[in-house]
Amino acid sequence: MRTSTGARLFSAAALVEALPGRPHPQTAADGTYWVVLPAVVAAQKRVSQNQEFRLDDLVPGWYVILAQYTGGGASTHAEVSVGPGQVVMVELPNTCI
Repeated sequence: MRTSTGARLFSAAALVEALPGRPHPQTAADGTYWVVLPAVVAAQKRVSQNQEFRLDDLVPGWYVILAQYTGGGASTHAEVSVGPGQVVMVELPNTCI
């Protein structure tokens, strides 16, 4: 869903966080793997259903944008690079389908 200005809106309430760094795979002894996200939080915002949001004042670098949806424990994330003075629009994948 988008606003009249084209900004992306969340269809569900969430806690959105910017985690500095990049995700990396962790492999188990049996050959399976899972994705490990950075643990430090650089910025966060609580977002109501269909609320527009911004994460300001991030220093240049790679980030994982993580949305943890209220109720049910579902989450989604996307990796993004932020340059000096750059505004980046992020489309988070819908993992609740």
